[in-house]
Amino acid sequence: MLKQLLLSAIALSSICVSCHAIDVDLPGANSKIPEDEYKDYVYLSPKIALEQIASTQAMINQIKADGTFEKLKEWRNISDDTELEKTLRHDFKQFMTPIDGQTEIIEHTENSGIQFTVPFSSIFKIQNSEHNYTLEGLTGSTYVARDYNVIEKGGSERTFIYKKLDNTKYWNLNVTNLDKSNQGTIVGITFTSKDNPNISHSIGTYVAGSESESERNIKANRILANYVLPSVRSLNRLNEFSTITMSKNLQYRILNGSTRTESTDKDSIYGSKSYTVMHKGPHGVNQVLQMIPLHDKQQHFLLNAKPDDPYNFETHIEYINSLYGHTLNKEIRLSRISKSFVWFDGIPGLLLDYELSNGEGRLEFITRDKDYEYRHIVLYRVNGYYALEQLKNMLLDVKLLNTGDMYNRDIDLFNLRLKKS
Repeated sequence: MLKQLLLSAIALSSICVSCHAIDVDLPGANSKIPEDEYKDYVYLSPKIALEQIASTQAMINQIKADGTFEKLKEWRNISDDTELEKTLRHDFKQFMTPIDGQTEIIEHTENSGIQFTVPFSSIFKIQNSEHNYTLEGLTGSTYVARDYNVIEKGGSERTFIYKKLDNTKYWNLNVTNLDKSNQGTIVGITFTSKDNPNISHSIGTYVAGSESESERNIKANRILANYVLPSVRSLNRLNEFSTITMSKNLQYRILNGSTRTESTDKDSIYGSKSYTVMHKGPHGVNQVLQMIPLHDKQQHFLLNAKPDDPYNFETHIEYINSLYGHTLNKEIRLSRISKSFVWFDGIPGLLLDYELSNGEGRLEFITRDKDYEYRHIVLYRVNGYYALEQLKNMLLDVKLLNTGDMYNRDIDLFNLRLKKS
C-alpha cells in the first residue's frame, strides 16, 4: 500500500518565500521565519520524526532495489537521483495518519470570530467549562479560552505589541498531567481582535514528550511565537468574497453570486438516502453539501462507524489514501493530498484537500450532529480565480446549531483514552 502511494504521488508544490517576517517581542520569536510559514509547518516529536525518516529511507531503498526508482524518474521527468529522493521524502509527509498534521481552530463570537492554526493533530478535547477547553494530541496541546485570567490561576503575564491584534499579553502557567506523565508550563497569549474589542481570547501551547521541562518549554515558545500567533485571523475577512447560508442544522459559507438547487438522492449501490444542496458559484467553482441521515438502515459504507472510529474520520482518511492506489495506472492521478483536523466552537471536523493531475482540485469538510453527517465539498480549478487558502477558509467557517449536550463534554476522536475509563 505504502509503495503504491509513493509511486502515484506527483510533486506539484513549490515553496513561496513571504516578504513579511515575524516581528514580535516574544520568547523564541525568529525574525528569519516568514510570517505565513504556519500554513505548511507541522511539529513532530523527535521520536516520531526519526521514525518517519527511517520509514522513508526504507521505502526508497526498496523501490531502488526493484527498479521502480528509474520508472519514477520517467514519470516525474526528474533525471537527478538526489532531486527525486528529495521529492519522495516530501511526498511521504502527505501520507495521512491521525498522529501528524495540522489543526484548524475556529471560535465564533456574536458578530465575528477568529481562526488560527496549530502545528499538530488535536485528537482529544478536554472540556473545562463553557468556551474553555484543551485540545490534545500525541505531540502537543492547545488551550483555548475566553476572558481568561491567568493571574488568578497562579501564572504570570506581560504585555507585548503585535500589529494585527489589540490588548496583547504573553503569559505562562505551570500545569500537571497535560500528557498524563509530565509537569510542564503552558505558554500563551491573550488578545482581542480589531473587529471585536469586547471579547478576550486566550491561546496556550504545550509540547509533550520525554525531554526535560525546559526543552519542551523552549519548543512551545517557538511554536507559539512563530506559527500560532501569526496564524490568528478574523472570520470577518471572509465577507469580502462569501456569504453565510443555512441547510438543516448547518450554517456555512458560499461564494458571493452562487445559485442554489436542492435534491434528494438514493445511492444506487448502498441504498442510502441523502439530501444534496448544490451551489453553482462564479469562476467555475461549485459547492456541494451532502447531508446523509445517520439513522438510515442502509448507510453508505463511509457512515458505518467502528468502535475505534466513532466520528468516521479514520475511515474517511483511509478511503482518500486508497485513491492513490486506484489512480496509479490511470491517465488522471491524484497529485497532492493533505488533511487537517478542525475544531469549531469545540466541535470536531475533518478537512481533506487533494488535487488531480488534470488541474482539478477538491476540498471536503466533514462533520456531524445527532441526525446527519455533513460533507461540504468545493470543486475548483487549480491556479484559478480564487486562491486555495480563500476556498479552504471559507469552507471551514461553519456552525452547528441546536446540538444540545452532544459536544459539551470530553471528546476522543479515535477512542484511544475514553474507552479505557
